[in-house]
Order: sequence, then structure tokens, then C-alpha cells
Amino acid sequence: MSDKIPTVFIIEDDPALMELNALHIATEGYEVLRAESAEEALALMQQPEHAADLIVSDIVMPGMDGYEFCSEVHQLPEWLDVPFIFVSSLSTLEERLKGYEVGGDDYITKPIDPKELVQKIARVLDVRNKNRQLKEEITQSQSVAMQAMTYSSDLGQVIEFFKNSVTCESYAAIAELFFDFMRNNGLHSSIQFHTPQGQLNFGDQGEVSPLEANVIEMSRKKSRFFDFGSRTIINYQDFSILIKNMPIDNPDKYGIYKDTIGTLCNAIEARVTVIMSDDKNRKRQALVDAIQDAMHELKQTMAEMQKDNMAVIETMVNDVDNAMMVLGLTDEEENRIREIAMKTTDAIEAVFGRVVFIEAQFDTVKARLDDVFSD
Repeated sequence: MSDKIPTVFIIEDDPALMELNALHIATEGYEVLRAESAEEALALMQQPEHAADLIVSDIVMPGMDGYEFCSEVHQLPEWLDVPFIFVSSLSTLEERLKGYEVGGDDYITKPIDPKELVQKIARVLDVRNKNRQLKEEITQSQSVAMQAMTYSSDLGQVIEFFKNSVTCESYAAIAELFFDFMRNNGLHSSIQFHTPQGQLNFGDQGEVSPLEANVIEMSRKKSRFFDFGSRTIINYQDFSILIKNMPIDNPDKYGIYKDTIGTLCNAIEARVTVIMSDDKNRKRQALVDAIQDAMHELKQTMAEMQKDNMAVIETMVNDVDNAMMVLGLTDEEENRIREIAMKTTDAIEAVFGRVVFIEAQFDTVKARLDDVFSD
């Protein structure tokens, strides 16, 4: 792409409109190919000299419409990753979902604003180039991640996610933690955060296309779990997640994934709430105080238990000595009883030693909490 001028393929059944759009695109430095129907375009695509870097296609056309055309294009190996922008006078969620389902990358409504058209072309081409660069890195890292996941159970993954989510200080960190989990389970996903400053979109394979972001945004008012085809959108107040390859052919696995991901979303929701909260520091301090109070009470209880147990031991030793004085035991028998009593005392003291160790661990935890939650 960097060594040649990008080529844009325009498919439009209105010749005047096609030439007008071609003029605007060519003015921005792009090469332009033209076709007045999907059938003509498919014929040209069979010829190597008509290769293109991006397709801009009308939806409503005589014969094959834009959705069918896009599906046919993506059956051609050499055109598989060529981005596709739809043009239509229709702009409903249903129409955009159709475009997304067949593999579209963006959507522009008529009448076309020339500036918007060239901006979308530049944006989609830029996303495609960046995603190509990331694919090799993802492929290499994914094999390592998959191997590592063989050493832990599903429950272990969830617990690990919850533990690590507490340390996430940004939306990007939350997204990457979530993507790691999804990749390890062979699922592709995107996440959109709804922040007071606007939307933030993250994709597990690079930047999110404008059409994908638009579909997620327009689906926010749907149910908590919104399924379309093999895809599922999960909606929470402050974020939405798109899963692109749910195993709909395996209902049991499909249900497990929904339950597991729903559990992860609870952790994401909790962490997003903390990040978005204006009184984050106050809440952190309240958490530290509550944990410290609980540890203090536990230490007091353990100290009282230790004191009571020592009193019981002393009473037992005195009772044994008094009993031996009146039982008329031989020296050997008395020594044997004293040996048993001493072993029992040593064992109990060893338990007390573990109590001291636990108290030291409490002090360590307190120090770490102070460090983590300090300003």
C-alpha cells in the first residue's frame, strides 16, 4: 500500500452520481475503478489488472443488491480482506446490521457529503493497514496464550480475571484483560465504553471499524443479551461487548460462554464504576478501613483463644501432677505420663506458632493495602 496509490472501486447504477463521487475521490489522490452494477463489477474482479484496495458500493441496485454483492466479493480469496463501504438512502439499525453481517466496514447515507466520503475512505484504509500489521503479532502471541491456558481450569480463569481486574486503572487495561480471556477461549470480540467524555472502542484485533462501532452503539437499547446470527452483544449501563463467533451450533457450550462472560461483565462493571467515580479515593479508603477493622478483630479473637488455650494446658498439667501423687504409680509410669503431657504441650505450642505466623501475614496484607491505596 505504501508503494502505490490506493485504488477505490465504485459500484453505482446512477452514472451521473458515480462520476461525481469518482471526481471527489480522484481529487484526493486515489485511483478509481467504476462499474454500474454488481454483476459488471464481479466480472471485472476476475481480471488481475482490476485489483482494488477498497470498495464503495450502492445497496439498492437492479439485479444483485449491495448486500449480495458484498457476500459474493468475500467468497473471492484475493478480495477477502478488501474493506467495503455501503452507500444507501436507508439508515436504520436493521439495514446497518445487514451490512455488518455480510462483512461491511462502514456505511454512508445519501445524499453523500463529499468530505464525509473521502474521510471515511481514508479512515477505513488506515484501519485495514493497522490491522494487517497487528495480525502477525496476534497470531504469534495467541499460540503461546493457548498453551498456557491448558494449565488452568475455567474457574481458575474467572478467578484470575477478577483478581487482575482490581488493578486495572484504565479502560484500555480492562479491554486488554478481557481480550486475553476471550482469545484463550477462541472468541473474537470488541468492547465499547460509554463514558461521560464519549465512546471508547477497543477491538481484539486492532481498531474497531466505524460500522462495527455504530452497530454496537445502536444496539444499546436492546436486551442485556442481543443475538444476531453467530454474534452476541452484551449491554451494561457503561459498556457494551460484541462477541463475533459465538458457537450457536453447540447450545451447551453457547450457554456456558454466556454465563461465564456475564460473570466477567460483573467484574468489568465494578471496575468501570470505580474508574468513573468522582469519589474514588474515598471509596478506596473505606475499603482499606473495613479490611483493617476486620483483621484487627480477627487478631484480637485469636489472641483471646491463645490465652484461653494456655490456661487449659496449665490446668491439665497441674491435674496430671496431682493425679500421679495419689495414684501410686511407678516411676516409669509417671515418666511415661509426663512424656505424653509434654508432647501434647509441644504440639499445642506449635499451633500457637502458626497463629503468630498468621498474625504476621495480616500485618503484611495491611502494609500492602496501605501501599496500593495510597494517593
